[in-house]
Amino acid sequence: DDDDDDDGEEDASALQQKEQEEKKVESTAPDAVVEEERQEDNVNDREDLIQGDDANAEEVVESDISPEDMPLVRLCQLVWSSVEPDDDLLIDGGQMREVMMASNLPVDQLGEVWGVVDTEHLGKIDYRQLGFILGLIGQVQRGEELDLSSIGPQTPPPVLEGFDLDQE
Repeated sequence: DDDDDDDGEEDASALQQKEQEEKKVESTAPDAVVEEERQEDNVNDREDLIQGDDANAEEVVESDISPEDMPLVRLCQLVWSSVEPDDDLLIDGGQMREVMMASNLPVDQLGEVWGVVDTEHLGKIDYRQLGFILGLIGQVQRGEELDLSSIGPQTPPPVLEGFDLDQE
């Protein structure tokens, strides 16, 4: 048992030394490496935003904003009710194909939108991710850059043929 404790201490010491060496490398890293790390941080931030906790969803529901003032949420509800989520409450790319094609955007742009949201490459999305996909499609339609952080309940929804909010 004493040998195991020594090994654990050596591992911890080796890990600390490695972390210190990495910090030294970071401080002298070329711009390309720094930019790569910044992009990794952005991906992690994006994943946190997309996979956020349910507390945020409840805040939206309990807010003073009326459903009429949340067109993206209304469209999300309309689309969600038109597909059949699986037992894990996920919908796959095949189910989303018709919805996404209703935006009349090129397939490559729709693929980019899907990739921004499906960060784990599952080929499936949940209700929250559906909202992000719809928000991003709207951004592309308006000629805006893809920006997850600007998507919220009051984000203007995309135009999807066959999904008219006025005729729910």
